[in-house]
Amino acid sequence: MQERIFHTEHALEIARLGLPVFPLWWPRDGGCACRAGRECRQPGKHPRILGWQQEATTDETKIRQWWAHWPMANIGVATGRITDSSHPGTMVLDVDAAAEGIESLAALEAAHGPLPETVEVLTGRSNLDGVRGRHIYFRHPGLPLGNSVKKLGPGLDLRCDGGLVVGPGSVHASGQVYEWEIAHHPEDMAFAEAPRWLLDLILIGTRQIPVTNTTAWTEPDGLPPVEVRIERAKAWLAGREPAVQGQGGSSHTMGLCSVVTRGFALERDEDALEALSDWNARCAPPWDDRPEAKAADSLLRKIREARTKSYICGIADKLQPPRRAYFGSQLTSAVEAEQPEPGEAEEVRILAITGSHGELPNLVKASERALRMQPIYSFGGSLVTVRSGAGGPSLLLTAKDHLRLMVNQVIGFAKPAGKEYRPCWPPDEVLGGLLNKGAWDLPEITSIVETPTLRPDGTILDAPGFDAQTGIMFVSGAEAWEPVPDEPTKDQVEEAFLWLNEPFVDFPFQAPHHRAAAVAALITAVIRPAIAGPVPMFLFDATTPGTGKGLLANVISIVATGRRVPIISPVSDDEEMRKLITSLAMEGARMVVFDNVARSIGGPALDAALTSTWWRGRILGTNRTFSGPLKPFWGATGNNIPVKGDMVRRVVSIRMASMVEDPETRQDFVHPDLLAWVRQNRSELVKAALTVVRAHVVARPERPAGLPRLGGFEEWDDLVRAPLVWHRLPDILEGKKEIRRQDGETMAFGAVLEAWHKLFRNEPRTLQVVKRTTDGNMDGDVGILRDALIELAPSKDGKDWDPVRVRSCFRRYQGRVFGGLCLSVGDRAKSGMRWWVDSIDP
Repeated sequence: MQERIFHTEHALEIARLGLPVFPLWWPRDGGCACRAGRECRQPGKHPRILGWQQEATTDETKIRQWWAHWPMANIGVATGRITDSSHPGTMVLDVDAAAEGIESLAALEAAHGPLPETVEVLTGRSNLDGVRGRHIYFRHPGLPLGNSVKKLGPGLDLRCDGGLVVGPGSVHASGQVYEWEIAHHPEDMAFAEAPRWLLDLILIGTRQIPVTNTTAWTEPDGLPPVEVRIERAKAWLAGREPAVQGQGGSSHTMGLCSVVTRGFALERDEDALEALSDWNARCAPPWDDRPEAKAADSLLRKIREARTKSYICGIADKLQPPRRAYFGSQLTSAVEAEQPEPGEAEEVRILAITGSHGELPNLVKASERALRMQPIYSFGGSLVTVRSGAGGPSLLLTAKDHLRLMVNQVIGFAKPAGKEYRPCWPPDEVLGGLLNKGAWDLPEITSIVETPTLRPDGTILDAPGFDAQTGIMFVSGAEAWEPVPDEPTKDQVEEAFLWLNEPFVDFPFQAPHHRAAAVAALITAVIRPAIAGPVPMFLFDATTPGTGKGLLANVISIVATGRRVPIISPVSDDEEMRKLITSLAMEGARMVVFDNVARSIGGPALDAALTSTWWRGRILGTNRTFSGPLKPFWGATGNNIPVKGDMVRRVVSIRMASMVEDPETRQDFVHPDLLAWVRQNRSELVKAALTVVRAHVVARPERPAGLPRLGGFEEWDDLVRAPLVWHRLPDILEGKKEIRRQDGETMAFGAVLEAWHKLFRNEPRTLQVVKRTTDGNMDGDVGILRDALIELAPSKDGKDWDPVRVRSCFRRYQGRVFGGLCLSVGDRAKSGMRWWVDSIDP
């Protein structure tokens, strides 16, 4: 991950100069990493975040967070005036060598004199002779300067207030790296003042208009004297068309008044009127320019409105708080609205709300298209965003107010106000239509990971961000992840197993297959998104408290997420368990480990969750239903955890047995602070887990002989259990035999079969007949059967057996062999179904 260190350090270097930075998208595969891909017009040059003008910062913590999240991100440098810093800000002259920028600059310097020595950056774009372009940095002059393209000549652009340039350390789409020009490095020289002639050309807007006033700049705010500003405004207006009544003259005038009052900083009415006087004389008809005029056709009124309102296409922006400017936007109907061109994600389009019949679906559709520019995803029939917090990243359902802000950032709405349209917030009807649509043309997120992982096709996913191929969101922390070999060698696999065994050297596993199961748990947690089907629950079990079962679960969690495992208390009520699972599924939980299980673990809700990767449940407090992926790592900790019924086949046992009376007092550890060691070596452990699985994927070996797949968990078996057996580790399912021996229900059922067969042989009996036979009979074989039935399904008072519960148990175990005996069911009699027990020959 050298790219992350490289970009982070460059971003911090720029920030230490006092220049605000922010992340840009980055080049990838001949295009851009953004959703436009190869169609992007500005690959690696446009902002990765919304509101970058406000978010750009020099704060080291924020910068490190950004580049930890997007290690490959290019560096954006915000140009323009800085009001809350000792640095005045920058104005950058962008010289595009491939567009005759060098020739244009040479012509300007020949006519006006050379530019002063100042800080420069070599860009990633070159001309045919291999000469690279330049970003020439100047101190901000204190004037309200915008951005311009080719106004100074071909290949010469200006970046100032509200603008950006690509910073040194970034990578161009050509592969060339932006870098400080060695003779003009900021360590060796300061940012120079822009020459007067350059500022004159910029303010006038064209290099053909000569400068007639050379009065020095003497005002304390850095602005030239007002007389100079008036003359420059007049010169600029000389190249502008006059206003013509009936041909958009009012809107044209408002635009020019805005430039004169803001661009040339003419704050007094009389100064603005003077600047506009020559231009006004050419208008048809001229505006009334008397100071006392108050009519609608007063030029003075236009000037005053231009100072307080932003008019674009005749639309006044009166939203509070002010939203993104509408400059360059187009007022259009929802039917005409098209998807933004690739690379133009920063443009805001305005939808006119006309109130026409059938308009709402089109408004919703246009808003949905615009939302593709936002980090919003579909998940489980809802719109979600990725929330980062102390507990790690999770999915957050998008509320209407949050959606309103997200829509408002990428698309505008305007409603009729008399003869004009005025901006408004996105209507509730549009937001409701978006939220309740159910199916969206937006990226669908499937899971969140915090480490490199495996894709379902066996390739390695190690690029942070959203992976469109799989729907996996990789939220990377501060780790520098080790690269995983694409075709691991035998030596690399052996080294990987050394790493995978190291965290577990101090644990007193009861048998070798329990140690192998711990390795399997670690691998499962890392590659869970690659496993299409369900995964079994890992039981972190021990004979004695203090043996380390919670510590072992935390080791797995820190490797997979970087944090200790969240504590989830088990619930015995099945309905409460269903609610808990629904809430975990909705937030995309990665680690679900039930802590300190004392009672039998299992039940219909948990059984269903462990054998499915899709969950459906009602969202608490609403009448809406969640229906979405459920693919966490499942675990439970406890001492001698009892497992009941069908849960036996859904678990993998990791059992520890301490040989000391007080295991918590033990001191002879290889890693005294194990969790700190795991955090320090997290990258190596993730690499080891992926290396082992990747080696198996590449080799595609035949399945080891005598190793049947675990029914219901075939995909997990192929990617986790089989590779470990292939690498000669003990079979991790050996622990199931011990669980079955400890399974009270199974043992009780086996006793019932044995007593039933001994008493009735293979003769069918209904449960009513058996109940009459055992009532009050405590002797002989009947008494043995009665005791076995009470043990299997006791009545509420515990003094007898419950036929309803026995029938339910019989239905679950019908056809299964226990100790050479098998329960079968026949036809229905008046008193119920007939049951008998057959002896199965080995």
